[in-house]
Amino acid sequence: MAAYSFLAAEPTVQVLSPDVVRDAQRITGQAAQSGIVFSLTFAPYPTDPTGKVIWTDAAIAAQLADWAGKWDTNAAVPGVLGIGLSQDVDPAGLLKDVALVTVASTSGLSTTQLTLYPHDFFPDTFEPRVEAARAQLDAVEAGG
Repeated sequence: MAAYSFLAAEPTVQVLSPDVVRDAQRITGQAAQSGIVFSLTFAPYPTDPTGKVIWTDAAIAAQLADWAGKWDTNAAVPGVLGIGLSQDVDPAGLLKDVALVTVASTSGLSTTQLTLYPHDFFPDTFEPRVEAARAQLDAVEAGG
């Protein structure tokens, strides 16, 4: 598990469908190695409808450490100059997490920005997306 710093926590809601909305907690941490600031949403929070606590302090800490490790791994991919995490509104009007990733060519003469969504936040999908963007930059620099 990677090291992280706790930055903040705030109540929010998680919208699962137009009819299903539940209380949640959005916790922001910072990966110690890369410095990337990220947020995770925990729901149901503080309890499920039966009153059972699902997201204990230990479970939340484990998730924050796990994601700090994922972001540290992603930041170390060759060509990654920076990763900023934010939120965007999807076509249904719901907030969706988004990563804005600045990628440099091998020479460093050109850069591009990727907009990645949660399915590409995992290192096994993040790295190929960066590699493809970097290869395209390299090809442009090479003239074809």
